Amino acid sequence: MKFTINKVAVDSITVEFDNKTTAVVPVQKGMTQDQLKDRIASFNRVSPTPFDKVGDIDLKEGTEYEYVMPSMDDQVSYQEARGQNYPSIGDQLDALFWEREGDDTIRKSYDVKIKRVKDKIPKGKTYKRSEVESLLD
Repeated sequence: MKFTINKVAVDSITVEFDNKTTAVVPVQKGMTQDQLKDRIASFNRVSPTPFDKVGDIDLKEGTEYEYVMPSMDDQVSYQEARGQNYPSIGDQLDALFWEREGDDTIRKSYDVKIKRVKDKIPKGKTYKRSEVESLLD
């Protein structure tokens, strides 16, 4: 995946991906270049399907909307719970690089972490958002 940085601000980076989609990616102080690239990559949406016409969009210009954040105890799927506990994709890719260089210790440690997540967070269950961080305790 390739992307072009169109604008850098203190709290966001605006990018255009090679598939011509764009995103305003929120960033925060202390993020490394690799973390920034990972965050940007997570905003890439492959083959978006646009609406047929603007009138099909159920939001109207000039209308004020109020959005209420979901409760902290909303239900989350096992996929989301697992995703919050897996090693990052960037870290896993780095481990694969080092394995190709002859050192598989990092990849093996990630495999152990991933197995633990799969064992502690089985398929099909839902969890309260507030309990996701403690599922591996």
